[in-house]
Amino acid sequence: MRRVAYLFPQGDLGGAEIATARIVEAHDRQRYVPVALLLTDGPLAERLRRADIDVRVAPLRPHLTDTRQRRQVREWIAVQLRSDGTPLLHSVMAWAHALAAPGAAAAGARAVWFQHNRPSLASLIDWWAALNDASLIITNSQFTARLQRRLNVARRRIEVVYPPVVPPQRVCDVAEIRDALGFTGSDLIALLPARLQRWKGQDIAIRSLATAAQQAPRLHLLLAGDALFGLEHDYRNELEQLANQLGVSQRLRFAGHREDIGALYQASDMVLHTSREPEPYGLSVAEARTHGCAIVASDAGAIPEQIAHDRNGLLFKPGDPEALALAMVRLANQPELRRRLGAAAASDTAVTPTAAARQLEGLYDQVLEQ
Repeated sequence: MRRVAYLFPQGDLGGAEIATARIVEAHDRQRYVPVALLLTDGPLAERLRRADIDVRVAPLRPHLTDTRQRRQVREWIAVQLRSDGTPLLHSVMAWAHALAAPGAAAAGARAVWFQHNRPSLASLIDWWAALNDASLIITNSQFTARLQRRLNVARRRIEVVYPPVVPPQRVCDVAEIRDALGFTGSDLIALLPARLQRWKGQDIAIRSLATAAQQAPRLHLLLAGDALFGLEHDYRNELEQLANQLGVSQRLRFAGHREDIGALYQASDMVLHTSREPEPYGLSVAEARTHGCAIVASDAGAIPEQIAHDRNGLLFKPGDPEALALAMVRLANQPELRRRLGAAAASDTAVTPTAAARQLEGLYDQVLEQ
């Protein structure tokens, strides 16, 4: 039995945090006992504590430009690793690895890190992380791996581990969920699950709704998600104003952050993914597939690794509200198409938390036996 420490730079529950938490919770604790090191407290820490994970919060969340703060946190990381004889540190995302790699080295531990974001040649943090020592770099898709190789001048080993999704636990009372959200039984719900951030493209969905509603009068839009990480808290106001300007405010609902997101997938008629920029993976698309939803998604980044157009979903040109509106109208007016695409999506094998945990444990074994 070995210990592995996971370093999380954020305390909110974004996609990377949720995916990693699922893996941590699914570890075979006869093989690997996880410890969570957080740079800030919050909903993520609460979730991990409920799963009986040892959670430790750093005395401060450092500014990466502050040498003293970086040194202080690195020393804290080294102390945590030494105190339990933990031989492996898994950093969640590039800047966590850039911060933590020296702390792992000081404690005599191996360092691995998971690149959940889209690596960029223009990013100093991505370069900083890539140049720090690591026994393994993990990416969340083949798309992310290809971009990471451009920065991999040290020729670190790179492996892909797809973020896991939780299979549907139960069938919810769809009528009850829809009623609680303010929808009638005849409404068609297009669900867009994503944090409220401009690059996620909720405004594109609202513009598409205004166009699509002319040919699909029962169509409504449900936005599930909140602003996270202290970013773009004014975006929701912009979206509300846009809906008012386009005359679709009565067709729009904000659900906020939902712990029962699975119930929303089951209660919706289609699921949208509208990111303007290439998505490094697209956890919401994987979740929607698992729930057998009819999906419309931006054709960029790692999304084509999950969706084949007109087989298990529909793809549209990123940032094009007219193209998205056409796809929404197709699904709204063709229930048989929704059923066909949803059934094909559900038949695809999705990575479960247990499978992802076993894959990581195998990689950890290799790293520690080098």
